[in-house]
Amino acid sequence: MDNEISSETLCPCGSGKTYGRCCKKKNFKFITENNEIKKEIPLHEEIISLLEEQKKKFELYYGREPSDEDYVLSFGPVYGNEILLNAVYFFRREGIPERNIYAYYKSDGLLPCSTNVDLLPEIELQEYNSLCDEFDKAMESTGGQSLNAIKYVLLTNSMIEDVSHHVICAVIDTLNDYIHRHNGSETILGNRKGLLLVFRVKDNKDTAKYHAAD
Repeated sequence: MDNEISSETLCPCGSGKTYGRCCKKKNFKFITENNEIKKEIPLHEEIISLLEEQKKKFELYYGREPSDEDYVLSFGPVYGNEILLNAVYFFRREGIPERNIYAYYKSDGLLPCSTNVDLLPEIELQEYNSLCDEFDKAMESTGGQSLNAIKYVLLTNSMIEDVSHHVICAVIDTLNDYIHRHNGSETILGNRKGLLLVFRVKDNKDTAKYHAAD
């Protein structure tokens, strides 16, 4: 029996429209279950396969099937902030625009795209677009002598990334230098701006020049 809510009911998404004129057109359903309204979303085959793998891992580890009280992904991070922050780092590495990352973080995980836009209520899409506009306005504002919070965070993140990259390169250079100075080799491997360089070392002056290359 189909327990989808009536088309004449106010849409649970909060748009103020009836369900038939709002989210019923989307690729998900609002249903009633145990006197509660829930959102029913069709799962992609890849997600179903992943959940089956997680279930097998759970049974192997705990010796029983997962119950309704167990986490779906029991071997993944369970803290919302951890998932959000890891996603933000990944998005930056993939070159996703900061306005989209900002909206994703502020909305607790909304990231509309061609593969999921039909699974999101209109009011959530409006919220996401509003947050993107909020970011654009903040970046366009001059603010006199003050720096708004969004610009400050972006500037700080950029500085931290630059410093972190420099520190990582310095550590790699130092370890390579140590290894080559203690294995009888006359070369030092260096990592400069993403390039692997080989320094020919003849004396202590060459070593000093290498360390001052930055």
